[in-house]
Amino acid sequence: MHRVNARGRGWRWLVLAALCISGAVGCGREEPNPLPAREERAADKHPPSAGRFVDLRPRAGDVLVPPRIGFRWRYLAGADSVGELGSEGSNPSAEDHGPAPAFRLQVVDSLNVPYVRTETRDSDIRVTLPPGTPPGIYAWWVECVAPDDTTVLAASDRETFRIE
Repeated sequence: MHRVNARGRGWRWLVLAALCISGAVGCGREEPNPLPAREERAADKHPPSAGRFVDLRPRAGDVLVPPRIGFRWRYLAGADSVGELGSEGSNPSAEDHGPAPAFRLQVVDSLNVPYVRTETRDSDIRVTLPPGTPPGIYAWWVECVAPDDTTVLAASDRETFRIE
């Protein structure tokens, strides 16, 4: 009877050891992240070869007086995220690249409430803010959109300005 108990205990230890090893192997395995990092999502949405925005105005610290405020930027078609130019290297023109790109300007308040969303083919625009726009810090950005108006080809970083 003593031998049966020893054999029974040995079997239990073997099962327990196997479970521990398989658990350790399973814990070390990295599960794929269902939500990619922000940079990965941005790279998928905005291909680096599409272009980038530079010389954005207004910038942080700028104070604007409503109701009409102005924005401007420069779009470098074919520039990657660090500014290396592709074959185009400058603002696209109708002669070289077909129709001028469309830009979508968006302005939000500090709570991300939209105040302005408008489109233009120019690289500067003046917009009228809604009456009673309160003082505070606002964020803005511009996107280069494809002719279908649903695909964003490139987007600027967010810039801020103050309304007093």
